[in-house]
Amino acid sequence: MNTLSTSSFKFATSIASALLLCVDPGFTDPVRLPAGMSVPLELQHHINSGYTPVGSPVYFRVAHDVTIDGQTLIAGGTLVTGHMERAAERRMLGKSGSMSVVVEAIRAVDGAVVRVDADLDKQGRSRAGATVAWTLFWGLPGLVTRGVNPYMEKGAELIAIIRDDATIDPANALPDAARPEPGLAAKITQHRWNNDRANTEKKFDIERKTTMKPVSFTVELPEGISDPVGSLASLQLLEVDGVPVPEETRATASASDRATFDGWAIARYCRDGENTLTIGGVDPDGRRFHATHVMRFKIRKKG
Repeated sequence: MNTLSTSSFKFATSIASALLLCVDPGFTDPVRLPAGMSVPLELQHHINSGYTPVGSPVYFRVAHDVTIDGQTLIAGGTLVTGHMERAAERRMLGKSGSMSVVVEAIRAVDGAVVRVDADLDKQGRSRAGATVAWTLFWGLPGLVTRGVNPYMEKGAELIAIIRDDATIDPANALPDAARPEPGLAAKITQHRWNNDRANTEKKFDIERKTTMKPVSFTVELPEGISDPVGSLASLQLLEVDGVPVPEETRATASASDRATFDGWAIARYCRDGENTLTIGGVDPDGRRFHATHVMRFKIRKKG
């Protein structure tokens, strides 16, 4: 080998070595996510065939990371949106309602849409026997006895099955969305369900659709806010127990020291027992503020 060829070979080798050193040691090849693999989903709010109309979004989060060979392909906590495909309310003669919930897609870590099959058909608890007994004892009034609605409580699990093979690239994982800064600290001094006593435990029957009273929060705003009514009108429910709520839940009315929300819009995100709510807003000058508040719920059900 002549001198020129030797020099050229050494130069090419040094370039190749330098390129290898520049390769990210964390680089991984795309990974196949096989069809038939299961993905557990956790419901983010209560649903009921009476409260949740056909076409309404139904929100889940992926219960835990989906991994293959140590690579995370679908991240735990990923928000998943399904929908209420069918919803029939309870009827007279003890006939129960029914509902069908469907989820069709989940986002992988690189943003790819993974097609899935996940559906739930549910019938309300039967009351046929109770209706017959009620009718025999009371006669005609028993014929107007109504059945119950099917429901799923917040935290219920639904299993999604991956429909087709998918190729996921963990090296191109998208960054987590940044949460907005909470801003100034406000204080919620009490809540009140319509004309009930302040800070009472809220009881509701999850098997039936009843008129849910509005709930108001009395708020001490941070100093220097010039428009309390406008600021309180901007209030939103941001988190429950540290988990962001999946859709915008805004106050429906405001006064100088309080904001009012639709009752079901709040209750649907709260489990049986104690819940810590984070509520926040923006003043006319664009300054964010927030407050946390504990509410207790008692969910009644027989089925």
